[in-house]
Amino acid sequence: MSNQEETVLITGASTGIGRAVAGAFLDQGFNLVLNSRDPCRLEAAYEALGRPDNAVVSSISAKACRTASRSRSFWIASACPATLPSDSICPKEK
Repeated sequence: MSNQEETVLITGASTGIGRAVAGAFLDQGFNLVLNSRDPCRLEAAYEALGRPDNAVVSSISAKACRTASRSRSFWIASACPATLPSDSICPKEK
């Protein structure tokens, strides 16, 4: 399986370790779902990454979960890696 088939959800992606982790995964070809409490800083981080086509800026929502669950997914919360089944933490769509 190539990294292009993997999706990584990173919370806290707007600054610090989360932003650095996002850049590292992007450099390795992973798809990204970037999340932060501060939408302005998150947009600035996305811009600094070059607005890549394989990255989505989103809140933890059904949209983000659909994106992350297209393949085997890695979830990074507060820059602490964990592998979880996406259906265990994603909100159900109405």
